[in-house]
Amino acid sequence: MHFRIASLVVVGLFTGVGATARTAASPGLGPPGPTTPATAAILGDRLFAAADFGGAERAYRSALRNDRHNAAAELGLARIALYRNELGEAERHARALAADDPSDPRANGLRRSIAERRDEGPDYRVTITDAQVDVPFRIDPLPEFEALVDGKRAHLLLDTGGPGLTLGSSFAKALGVATRPGGEGVFAGGLRGAIRSGHVDRLDLGGASIRSLPMSVAGVPPGIDGALGTNVLYRFLSTIDYANRRLVLRRKTESKTFNAGASARGAAIVPMLLVPDHFIFARARVGDAPEALFSVDTGGAGVGVQLTKTELHAAAIVPDSSHPTNFVGGGGAVRTLPFAADVTLGRRTFRQVPGVYSPDGDPFGTFPFSIAGAISQELFKRGALTFDFSAMKLIFEVPKPLATSRTRRFCSVESPKGVQQSAKCSQAFLAVSSRVGHHRVRATSCR
Repeated sequence: MHFRIASLVVVGLFTGVGATARTAASPGLGPPGPTTPATAAILGDRLFAAADFGGAERAYRSALRNDRHNAAAELGLARIALYRNELGEAERHARALAADDPSDPRANGLRRSIAERRDEGPDYRVTITDAQVDVPFRIDPLPEFEALVDGKRAHLLLDTGGPGLTLGSSFAKALGVATRPGGEGVFAGGLRGAIRSGHVDRLDLGGASIRSLPMSVAGVPPGIDGALGTNVLYRFLSTIDYANRRLVLRRKTESKTFNAGASARGAAIVPMLLVPDHFIFARARVGDAPEALFSVDTGGAGVGVQLTKTELHAAAIVPDSSHPTNFVGGGGAVRTLPFAADVTLGRRTFRQVPGVYSPDGDPFGTFPFSIAGAISQELFKRGALTFDFSAMKLIFEVPKPLATSRTRRFCSVESPKGVQQSAKCSQAFLAVSSRVGHHRVRATSCR
């Protein structure tokens, strides 16, 4: 969500994240110690629901030591391994679950998710021409850039709250992409909406390309053809460099070198989880509340943090109920209340981060574990955010601006005449950007 503290103008909210409301559960909940495989698995499930995955893993392993056919323990261990992107371990437990019951839909769903992570498919291919590919963007209010989709120029938004490549219905129709019902998305305020899915033959991002890429179809704002989300960033060592207004794509094999350099520069580096099909999570702390699990959703234009009711109380935050704001998100109308709070990520604390609370509901009710809310763009605009899906690390650092011209480049591929000039003095826009439910309203200022 985007709002300016002075005017409390809201122009967007987080996209498609979900989890159960945070509970009072803690690593010490449950009986003093499991005494049977059944009680161990039950304790594991309770710790899992509390997002204590380390404690849940220990309880599940205890259950399996005494009952190697314990389905609840196999399921829990498979999920935790998948979240950590430990695909071999996840597959081992999923196969054990399927061996006991071949018709178990949970085992089949896990194996599908593992196959998607491995990019298994006859035509799938990722290529990158240089050690580093820079895709310039402008922030309007989300990062906006150009790409080629099946050879056709597309104006895309960058939003990790979205699944992968999402296209507007008109653009998808112009490409001739065949689509089918793709289920239901969860949007701002916990509202839901139908989506459609399909495949494109090729996505080009400057010197990087992906062949045979899944896509979805949903509403987009005027002038925007689609959005790029987590499952595209997953194919690379990806950095959203807000400070220098560029998306940086590197080969995944650069993980170790990049992490060492970021650590030497004093970056905040924390473990992250990837939950099917595209949800990124990391632990952070808001105010004086205990550390908790947060969704990492860069689609909140102008907002740095969103909290559940429970986390709001834990952090002793009182939102400004005298300035409620209504906007239309991907699933319908949403009401929010603003606040500001300190957010700690790893070793770094960021002061007075603008936040929002949705008193009528939030999108945090679809996952089998508790989360405290989401952290988003207004926090990350202070620097560069890297997603290392090889080491499963979230890396945030505040770099020095590049010593380049102040002219803001817009296109990542060769642009038609006039595009560069329009980027130099572009109209400011307000935008409602919930997932792919974006609506742009022209303002009068020129940047």
